Amino acid sequence: MARLVIALLLAAALSGCASNSSEVKTVSPPSTSAAAASPARAKACQQFAAFFASLRDQAKNSGSGWTPEQGATELIATMQQSTAWATTSESERQDTIAGIKDAASGTNCG
Repeated sequence: MARLVIALLLAAALSGCASNSSEVKTVSPPSTSAAAASPARAKACQQFAAFFASLRDQAKNSGSGWTPEQGATELIATMQQSTAWATTSESERQDTIAGIKDAASGTNCG
């Protein structure tokens, strides 16, 4: 199940990761001690937060042993193999990875 969901989310993530959009969003300061998130990091975190929260609950209830952090690792590895990833700037790649990890760990997306 996790692989299917990751495949679906990969398509969504890649469509936004190399975006040239000039859309600006207001971002409130994070409630944790983490540094303020960049727009790309906040976007990736927000994009995946509900997904990881849902899977976290399902995994806890099923006793499967799966963790959102494992899912984040798989998702990031899959994204890094895509052709869209190669055309994304290094700073945006790192921000996207950090945002996915934030979402998986349940960190405030900022």
